[in-house]
Formats: sequence, C-alpha cells, structure tokens
Amino acid sequence: MAKLKTLWENPDPRNFTRIVELNSDNDGPSRKFRIRICHRNGTPIGFNTNCCLSVMTLDGDWSNILDDIMAGVHWKNDYLERDNKRLEANNRPAIAAFEKYIKAVYAN
Repeated sequence: MAKLKTLWENPDPRNFTRIVELNSDNDGPSRKFRIRICHRNGTPIGFNTNCCLSVMTLDGDWSNILDDIMAGVHWKNDYLERDNKRLEANNRPAIAAFEKYIKAVYAN
C-alpha cells in the first residue's frame, strides 16, 4: 500500500503548507505534492489557489491539480478569524480530502 511521507510542513493554520511524498509499492519514482491553505483577503476567481493541491513536475515547478471546490469540501477563507483552533478545524477536511485524492489517483 502506498504511503504519504511528510517532508516539510508550516503548521500555521493561516498559511498552512505541507509537502508530502507518495512512495508507491512498485519500483517507480515517488511523487511530491504540496497542500496549501492560505487565509487572506480576497478570493480567486476560478481555481481557488488559497486552498489547493499541487504536484511537483519533473523540472521542480508546482502544478495545481485540485482545489477545495473540485474536491467537494467546504472550506471558508476566514482571514478575520483569530482563533487558531477554529482555523485548524476549518482546514482539516480539505487536508484529508487532498491526501485521499493523492492516494486514490496516484497510488498504483
């Protein structure tokens, strides 16, 4: 079974970032992903770059592949909230959905 390994994390719930690596069971290359959740003023039109999942391409750039809306999760850009526990609770479903997506789509 493929497993996600956390390589780096910024745990601040206002600007959460987690870099994970998917190690597959076969001898193929591992893939790196970035989960990014940022509470800030303004909401992007179209793809929500404030709450999204990216994959690292072969040249080391990040390519966005999924946002909270596409993942079917309710996430609120709550940049006025000062309680970190509430922000973490708001972020948790999106993080879980992104990790589930990685395992479902990229694991062999």
